[in-house]
Amino acid sequence: MSTEPTPETAPDQPARRRWIVPAAIAAVVLVVVIILVAVFSPKNAGTVTPTDSPSTSASPSTSATPTSTPSASATPTTPATPQPTSGTPIEGEPGEEVEVPITDTPTVAQGISTSLASISAVQGVGDEPGEIAGPAIKFTVNIINNTSSAVSLRDVVVNVDYGTDRTPASELNDSDAPGFPSEVAAGQTAAGTFIFTVPEDQRDIVRISLFYSVDTPVVVFSGAAPR
Repeated sequence: MSTEPTPETAPDQPARRRWIVPAAIAAVVLVVVIILVAVFSPKNAGTVTPTDSPSTSASPSTSATPTSTPSASATPTTPATPQPTSGTPIEGEPGEEVEVPITDTPTVAQGISTSLASISAVQGVGDEPGEIAGPAIKFTVNIINNTSSAVSLRDVVVNVDYGTDRTPASELNDSDAPGFPSEVAAGQTAAGTFIFTVPEDQRDIVRISLFYSVDTPVVVFSGAAPR
């Protein structure tokens, strides 16, 4: 015995077809939407990135740093040269005596000047044979070398006389009166200390003679000495 479709089941198939068609259309639409989103979303994201790159244009502000480099040019400093001590030029023939005040600073040669740094009254002591102790004067003479090289002082001679008749004074050898060193360096001052016996009542006129060399005049510091 064969079975025949009943009248109730035959109409279900057309109804199912009516549901499948809209579902397929919806699926197609969904796929299209997904494709559109995938296609257009990178373009929108890419348009944002260019706006960020110009912000790096602020880096040229580092160009201000070169302005600090010229300040280094101020570091080199020129060494200061010693200023020559002013002196009063003296005029005279070699070996000729030229008197100057005790407070003066005469120039004895080119770039060489001298001065009487100090003078005082002392009681001289005779330590060497033939020396006679007694009232004396102690003084220091400076020789200023304003040249660019050392100058020998081996030939420098100092003498003292006093009174109107120019009586020679006797020098006393003393550890406190070492005389001049052998030379004076460039730009330096050499000091020579001496002690000579001079009677106290004969110090109104005292002459301290400085013989520097055979080619220069003899400088004579003239004036009253302490008693």
